[in-house]
Amino acid sequence: MRATINAVEIAYDDHGIGLPVIFLHAFPLNRSMWTGLAAALLKEQRYRLVAPDWRGFGESAINNTISTMELFAMMWQV
Repeated sequence: MRATINAVEIAYDDHGIGLPVIFLHAFPLNRSMWTGLAAALLKEQRYRLVAPDWRGFGESAINNTISTMELFAMMWQV
């Protein structure tokens, strides 16, 4: 699936119904790092599993602005 947020296309997986669980991947990977765990949890049929690709990773786009790990870290300090 894809969603456009602040003019950036973000790719994500969204499966199941129930208690939401959000998987956030590590740098420099993508949402596919959760495939095995997500498949196991889906069998329980109790969870809604959402796994996005961070901006610029996997199938998510990156826009024209400068995007570095330093700027990302500074964003969370505000």
